[in-house]
Amino acid sequence: FMLQHEEILANIIEQGKKSGEFAVQADTALVVDMIYGSVFYRLMSNPASIQPEFFDSLGILGLKVLSAPQS
Repeated sequence: FMLQHEEILANIIEQGKKSGEFAVQADTALVVDMIYGSVFYRLMSNPASIQPEFFDSLGILGLKVLSAPQS
C-alpha cells in the first residue's frame, strides 16, 4: 500500500523537476521519506495530535525544499 503511494509522490516530484517547477538537485527519495516519515512518526507517537495545520505546514515545507532556485 505505502510503496504505491510513495511511488506516486516520487513521480510527481520527478515531473516537477523535469518541468522546472522543482529544483533538479532535490533528492526525490529523501523528500518522499521526509513527507511520509513525518506523517508516520506523528501517527505512531500520538495519532490524536494530528491537526489539519500539520498537513498544511508539511506541504509548505515540502514545497520549500523542492522549490527551484530563482534566477
